[in-house]
Amino acid sequence: MALDYEIKSVRLIPWVDDSHLHIELIGYDSPHVVGEEIMIPIPRALQKMAFDEKFHVMVDGEPVEVKPGRCSTCGFEPYLVTPADKPDYNQIEELPQK
Repeated sequence: MALDYEIKSVRLIPWVDDSHLHIELIGYDSPHVVGEEIMIPIPRALQKMAFDEKFHVMVDGEPVEVKPGRCSTCGFEPYLVTPADKPDYNQIEELPQK
């Protein structure tokens, strides 16, 4: 059975030209560490996804799967996106910041 983690927070950093923000770390709850979110970078999340672990965010009370993608502003890869994203709105970037 594949693990499915809810991403609950994000750490954003300015892009190299300061034109917008990028995801640096995502925070998720894990059954291995109770009461504290684990913060990992995008490459680690993608590595976990390659081994059939999943991540999701909650949108309107429903889980929406997180997938590999690119930044909608500059095209940078690797990045994390969801099917619920809009051209100027990334669901993960709007999570509470840590």
